[in-house]
Amino acid sequence: MSCGHVCREEDGVLDLRLDASFDTLLDVEEYDAAHHVTDGSARILARLYSDIVTGKGKAATGKVLEIGAGSGNLTCGLAEHSEFAEIHCSDLSPAFMRLLCQRIKMLSCRNTVHFYLLDANELPFVPGSFDFVFGHSILHHLAHFERAIAAAYRVLKPGGIAVFGEPVMDTNALISLAAGTIRMMETVRPVPAFTRREQAILEVVARRSAEKRANMEGDRDALRQIEDKFMFALADMRHLAKELGFSDFDCISPHVGKGYGAAVKAGLVQIFRQCAIDPAKLDPYQAVFENLELTMGPVADRHPVGMFSYFVFVK
Repeated sequence: MSCGHVCREEDGVLDLRLDASFDTLLDVEEYDAAHHVTDGSARILARLYSDIVTGKGKAATGKVLEIGAGSGNLTCGLAEHSEFAEIHCSDLSPAFMRLLCQRIKMLSCRNTVHFYLLDANELPFVPGSFDFVFGHSILHHLAHFERAIAAAYRVLKPGGIAVFGEPVMDTNALISLAAGTIRMMETVRPVPAFTRREQAILEVVARRSAEKRANMEGDRDALRQIEDKFMFALADMRHLAKELGFSDFDCISPHVGKGYGAAVKAGLVQIFRQCAIDPAKLDPYQAVFENLELTMGPVADRHPVGMFSYFVFVK
């Protein structure tokens, strides 16, 4: 540890919080169900994060610090299905950490697992302590997420890699555009394709990207009681990586098909399934996605990113 803070340990969890009054806004008991976590997703996530770092030329071994471990989906996958030597998992919430500890005890771990209660914005470790810093769906919960990325830079070894799975503004803004267009077209159809509930969901999706951008540009401290605060634009994250001193930045979107039209439709299909809406209801609006493809195609100079993708920072 790099500070003189006196911490306590309980049931194998080291409490490194400087302010124990902060806690998660998430529903611990309902988190997995609400976020569609399945039994097989831990193995898939572990393989994904391992493949990302090996794709950057680093062996998927060494020491990992995970921030915002939550219910432990990524943690359990790394502990049971990866070759990393040590997994140091952390979260702000004592309830989440108790749940995670219970789950880890039930696994046949292939590596050493350590547990911490701490604030991801304040990582009290010696600089250069870790080969990797991972976070899955955590940055968009943090009002000042830049501090967490800066802290990750500090605790990474030279050449170390930080990977964060997060919602990406670039594609989500196009999803909002498509949802708004479909909602507007619904108003002139003789027989609407969507129920009132489904129309309301389309309206929420249509507004969502603008609301997240307003959160980013507004009073961050006023967002404390908002769970999902942000979506992240690639240009902003690339600029932040350079500003913090990272040598390289990338955004990786596994399983995203070619073309923005296809990527946007896939995003809406995913939202529909989560909201129990038949994705076939999008079929009459295929022209929306085709027109989007024609509009974006000539100016796109890269593979389209998914609505949820992986930001990769190399120190």
